[in-house]
Amino acid sequence: EAIRFQPLKQRTELHCVKNGLEEFYSNDKHISKFVSLLTGFSKYPVVSDNNQKIMSLPPIINSSFSEITIETKNVFLECTGRDKNRTETMLNLIVAAFSMHCKEPFTIESVEIHTPDGTFTTPRIDDRVVECDAAAFKRQIGIPRDALNAAETEQLLQKMQLTIAQSSSSDLLSIKIPMNRPDILHQCDIMEDIAIAYGYDKLLEIEKPIETLGNGLQTKIGKLAQQVRTEMAFAGYNEVLPFSLCSHAEAFDQCSRTDDGNTVVRIENPKTREFQICRPSLLPGILKTVVSNLKEPFPIKIFEVADVVLKDVASETGASNHHHVAAFHAHSESSSFEHIKGTLDHLFGKLEVNDWFLRAISSEKTYMDGRGAEICIKHNGDVNCIGTMGVIHPQVLENFGIPFPCAYFEFSLQFLLD
Repeated sequence: EAIRFQPLKQRTELHCVKNGLEEFYSNDKHISKFVSLLTGFSKYPVVSDNNQKIMSLPPIINSSFSEITIETKNVFLECTGRDKNRTETMLNLIVAAFSMHCKEPFTIESVEIHTPDGTFTTPRIDDRVVECDAAAFKRQIGIPRDALNAAETEQLLQKMQLTIAQSSSSDLLSIKIPMNRPDILHQCDIMEDIAIAYGYDKLLEIEKPIETLGNGLQTKIGKLAQQVRTEMAFAGYNEVLPFSLCSHAEAFDQCSRTDDGNTVVRIENPKTREFQICRPSLLPGILKTVVSNLKEPFPIKIFEVADVVLKDVASETGASNHHHVAAFHAHSESSSFEHIKGTLDHLFGKLEVNDWFLRAISSEKTYMDGRGAEICIKHNGDVNCIGTMGVIHPQVLENFGIPFPCAYFEFSLQFLLD
């Protein structure tokens, strides 16, 4: 009840009694998203001065009392976060940027913070010191041993906002790291800065006495996949690259498919609902891509050549990758079946796959009844089903939010190699 102050850019006073904070910012599109961080707590954190004048209610809003105007002489900076190291780093960067414009540059007043875990001072404005072996950094960067003397090295460091402190040894350089360079964690970071300041174009080209183990040639499946990409592009299709992970619902429920329990590779600890399993098909990613591009003009012609992941008891990891190709066609005036069939004819013709045919299927609920087929090829007298094609069922389209008819095919490239 004691928290009363005028928030930044507001004309009325905020009274944080009961649901006062939630009600005050209920219509604010930006701040209302953060109010929930304090919901349910009986006490709120505040920053105030010796006169109990509230300057900030972190992490929600600052007070108009600490507002910066053209008349401001003393600036109060505070930073809120859940990670102490990241928060201190951010505060140091802001303080360094502001303090360089002070009447006396880099005039900073630290504060002492008392917590149950102890007392500490912030911001920490003292320079860190990192020691670097002068001979080693020249050798590892590729700078000739006699190319840089101590004065030239110091000039290069100054270009990168670094200075040399008094060294404890003639072989070591003690480099002072300012507060606004949190990216420097190790002497290798200093070596990188020296190399940048020295100039990469001046570094010596040295051939390492190592031989590569590969022959530099594409694998058979990689060469075939690249050929498919080329032919699909020539046919007017655009390649898409969706995520390799998807949700279980997207792969099965929304596609009207059933999980037999022996196919899908699940993520043990998924961070989001959208990334629960390794995709067993390219269809969910293709349809999600279409949903994100509904405003694009017709016809919509996209394809993907990528891996799906399936359980494999014979594999060392219990799963194996399978190379698939998928294509999607949507047109405003037809179901696109004849277009997707023509694309499949064109692709197999270019790949010189002649002994193939379509076989009607009724068990695949992803496609409309009578408008779905298996893609089959004959090999050594055997018939192998390598994929499916057809007009996508209206219920599947509705599940994904696609308002127009479309057709699709997907098949495995592995069978074409055999």
